[in-house]
Amino acid sequence: MTKRKHYIFLAILLIGLPLILMQGLVSKKAEGNIAPVKAPPIPKADPNPFIVELLADYERKIDSLSNQSHTPGAAIAIVYDTTIIFLKGVGVRKVGTTDLVDAHTVIRHASVSKSFASYLT
Repeated sequence: MTKRKHYIFLAILLIGLPLILMQGLVSKKAEGNIAPVKAPPIPKADPNPFIVELLADYERKIDSLSNQSHTPGAAIAIVYDTTIIFLKGVGVRKVGTTDLVDAHTVIRHASVSKSFASYLT
């Protein structure tokens, strides 16, 4: 067998065999022979009182600063260890309207992110 045929045979074996095996598992699961595995529940952690107090103080400061600077609206999120721990909209979407900013408001921030994006990477 030439080297080329040998490599083609190995490629077919390495790609085809797992596909054939997966097809067998999928068909067995479709027949109901394999019972689904239920993941154990993740225990809820008690909130850290320091962080709760810090977020309450932060929220008061945000409200105060947005009023002092006459900011029409802002959306603020704080992420701690891959979890969103604070999410709030402040103010209105457009000056002169009563539509409030919430967690789902899309805010066009243009190139503002360039100033802090380098710190994230």
